[in-house]
Amino acid sequence: MKDDLNISGIGIDLVEVDRIKKLIDKYPKFLNRFFTKNEIEYCNGKKNRAIHFAGKFAAKEAIYQIYWIWQ
Repeated sequence: MKDDLNISGIGIDLVEVDRIKKLIDKYPKFLNRFFTKNEIEYCNGKKNRAIHFAGKFAAKEAIYQIYWIWQ
């Protein structure tokens, strides 16, 4: 059986929670630019919202990097 899946690399995306918190505090429009309304509502409902925004941002950044590599 031939394996059609070629993995070109494996990586880890890290996002500093403090950096995301500072971006949110300094630039309120940051949230609307990178997150959906549902994501904002979800994260804002959490005790430490910056952790949740950072996690979502890291996931989106990882997907973007995968997409960019394949273009």
